[in-house]
Amino acid sequence: MHPGAGYTYRSGDIISIDRSINSFPQFSPDGNAWTTSEVQARGGWDYCESTLHSVDSIRTGPVEGVNNAVRVCLRRSGALQCTNSWYVDIDG
Repeated sequence: MHPGAGYTYRSGDIISIDRSINSFPQFSPDGNAWTTSEVQARGGWDYCESTLHSVDSIRTGPVEGVNNAVRVCLRRSGALQCTNSWYVDIDG
């Protein structure tokens, strides 16, 4: 996500990364990204890295996610919105 992608960030917005508790193959059985319900069924997630507060630059710190499913979330005015697509990096 970046400001040029048709989305306007506001001061106070928070981007976070959720990470699955357990490791995953790169793709779900149907060959797509993992869904939230699939990640929940395989143990859920317990990691959320939140870093930012600038409308000029939105970045998170590095997240150790090799073989774990990760997704991005946006918190605005206390409301949390997360993608339903979880991606797995297997390139250690």
